[in-house]
Amino acid sequence: MFVRNFIKRSVTSTRASTIYDDLRDIKIPPETSICALVRITDQMKNLCGAILPTTDQMQEKDLFLSRIQQSINGVLDDAIVAPFGSAVNGFWTPNSDIDLCVQVPGCRTRASQIEALRKVASCLHSISSHYIEPRFTARVPIIHWAPRKTGYLACDISINNNLAVVNSRLIGAYSQIDPRMVELGMTIKHWANARAINDRSRGTLSSFSLLLMLIHFLQRRTPPLLPSLQDMAIEMNQTPSYCLGSDIRYVTDPVLIERELDRISANSQCINQESSGELLLEFFRYYGFTYRQGVIAIRDLRSFHSMDVSSDAHVYLLVDNPFEVGKDVANVSPNQHSRIRQEFRRAFSLLESGASLEEVCSSSPSATTSVSQRNQAGSYPTDPPLRSLGPSRIVRNTRNTRQR
Repeated sequence: MFVRNFIKRSVTSTRASTIYDDLRDIKIPPETSICALVRITDQMKNLCGAILPTTDQMQEKDLFLSRIQQSINGVLDDAIVAPFGSAVNGFWTPNSDIDLCVQVPGCRTRASQIEALRKVASCLHSISSHYIEPRFTARVPIIHWAPRKTGYLACDISINNNLAVVNSRLIGAYSQIDPRMVELGMTIKHWANARAINDRSRGTLSSFSLLLMLIHFLQRRTPPLLPSLQDMAIEMNQTPSYCLGSDIRYVTDPVLIERELDRISANSQCINQESSGELLLEFFRYYGFTYRQGVIAIRDLRSFHSMDVSSDAHVYLLVDNPFEVGKDVANVSPNQHSRIRQEFRRAFSLLESGASLEEVCSSSPSATTSVSQRNQAGSYPTDPPLRSLGPSRIVRNTRNTRQR
């Protein structure tokens, strides 16, 4: 159940109370602007209805997880199977793989984690519907457990990847605040996949990075749609909770979140009533034009200091890890920077001209499409060169209380 029903809420406003107030800054022809955005919003809702799982599919996923837990219980004592990624953050689809973290007490070294994965593989090997593909040389060792034919769920299994679990639950908490975030998140993931920029292994954006970019954007609307759940926890002096040395506290109480949203609305003298279609247009505008470089974060970073703070402001698409400040979770290849920015601009230009969501999300003919072809939707000014992130930076928290 969503925290707020944004349609029914009402706050006195000094500006006209219409979801299209901010259209004065959008270049869609006035006679088609409202209709175009309403149509895009409806298309987004239809897309979500088509790709989000049914109740039966959710039950199938839960049964799948339960059976894996039962199998692993026979080879690893006190192990707990904890899903993460889209399986828990509110953006899972039946076509998605399931990411699993097997929490094994005392299994801290890479060697011990690989040994635990071998035990997991041994117990899953007897299941004839799937095959096992070890990936022990990956940065995080996993086994890929894939079906031999369509219609079955696949999963990637890791050991004690606990921060990934916490990160996924944080995204899930945000997805419960406002229904527009789910509509936007599902649409943006669908668009990025269709345009071939949603594959971290190829140097483009991961789904996790895209969702953090969305939260960052929604926190910066006027008024904001989302608060910072981590900042709220610190401001309320909630007791710190640690995982692998990182403070993982964030607010989950719906009453406290609703109260913060009311405070934000009162400060802005209005609530955010932008439609999902309008927000999608502005998301593409933001990352296509407004954002040029710098850290993309969903929490206040002023209480954190890095050894090279000045360089952060000149890095393109540095998406900060919510619980490991200073760690870039995007790691976009420098040779993909221009292409990704052009994709944001293409999507904005098409939406601005009144194109359908289907046109915006049309499949990219090739991941190596030339800039001139991608730029057919409009010509844009030349941007300064993009800088990639250099060597890893050591980051420390200099104080527990933020100074606002």
